Amino acid sequence: MLACLEGIRLTVEWIKQPMILESDCANAVNMLKNGPMDRSLLWHILSEAKAKLNLLPSARIGKIYRADNGVAHSLAQLALKSKQSTAWRFQVPVCACEPLPRDCNAPGV
Repeated sequence: MLACLEGIRLTVEWIKQPMILESDCANAVNMLKNGPMDRSLLWHILSEAKAKLNLLPSARIGKIYRADNGVAHSLAQLALKSKQSTAWRFQVPVCACEPLPRDCNAPGV
């Protein structure tokens, strides 16, 4: 859910265009799409994410299979190894170059 929130924040800050957010976490997708605003541990994260989504012209949120999400997996592994969070604009990190064409041409896309 934190990764989804960070992606939403960056989109609102930099792009201000319609957004497609995909996650292999069905719970995160369901909570963002139509989950109740309960008092769970994720409530504050979900609340901010939904508020930020309202700042965009439109947003489509969908579930993607982990096998079709190789770029996200590669970037998550990079973050774990480097112990930092980074955003890239106009370039692709080397670790994401191999799975990128496969993800973009996945059957469900």
